[in-house]
Amino acid sequence: ITRLPSTKTPTNVLAPFWTDLDFDPAPNATLSYKRYYIVMEDRFIIQWKNAPQNQAENTTANSFQIVGDFNTECIFYRYGFLDIDINRTVVVGYSDKTGMLPEAQDASMFNPTDVLSGEKKCYEFCPEL
Repeated sequence: ITRLPSTKTPTNVLAPFWTDLDFDPAPNATLSYKRYYIVMEDRFIIQWKNAPQNQAENTTANSFQIVGDFNTECIFYRYGFLDIDINRTVVVGYSDKTGMLPEAQDASMFNPTDVLSGEKKCYEFCPEL
């Protein structure tokens, strides 16, 4: 997949930083998951930390998160340090089980260039109530 939304498989995807990552040569790279219950807040966080791109020359590490809020049903993509090979494709976005975005969402809101340049540190998308 080079762009989301897409009807090509896989569908029903959260893609904060869709590219090949390689944890093997990076001893400090981690992928972790945690669910937090903090007074009136119920969230999960999936975090990639210091994850280099697979077979990418001269890149060090990429750090980013998916944060889900069970109360509001909002999803956040949060970005820390990103170091990528600019010749490799990175996709930012999501799709539902049909491969499309929910009607209320606009695919143009996800611009990998904004993320990679450091201009965009967080995306938020919430269901229509």
